[in-house]
Amino acid sequence: MSFARINQRDRWALALGAIVIVATLIGARGVPTLMSWTRERQSSAAELTAELHGLRHAVATQRERRAQLAAGTASLSRLETGLLAGATPASAAAALAQFVGHAADSSGVHVRSTQVRGDTARTGAVFAPVSVRIDATADVRGLTNLLARLERGPMVLVVRVLSITQPEPNAEMEALAVELTVEGLSRPGTKGGS
Repeated sequence: MSFARINQRDRWALALGAIVIVATLIGARGVPTLMSWTRERQSSAAELTAELHGLRHAVATQRERRAQLAAGTASLSRLETGLLAGATPASAAAALAQFVGHAADSSGVHVRSTQVRGDTARTGAVFAPVSVRIDATADVRGLTNLLARLERGPMVLVVRVLSITQPEPNAEMEALAVELTVEGLSRPGTKGGS
């Protein structure tokens, strides 16, 4: 039986049957592959979306951190103006002694001796404490003016020791012996605020 002898209606049925068989084979093999490919695309899209959200969050966090860093840098710059100037703790201590001496002179306090202490043993430290110890003679008003000048000065200073005595029993009432230790912080290698 040849294909030419089959009538038209049977040819259509045969062609339709062949199409159904081919479609069934393609469906059996192609649909699962297509579904698998679709799931992989969706999974990949979900991963990329999550990564995109993570990157957006990282960018936002980085902006916040930059703003915090800028604020911290500005705060440190403001604080740095209260530090003593000097490339080394010894030079910062000398600057502190000079400042305290000028404050004492302009307050009417007579300085008898000055002892400078710079912590040179700390190497690599960010801040180095420095101090000046003075022995002086002053009246109450002069001592008050000196303490006020030290407090209002351009540097952040601390009076650690303040000892006031009357030098002699027969001395005039206003003449007081003063022992004063003033401390400050320096940041070696910076300009500071003095």
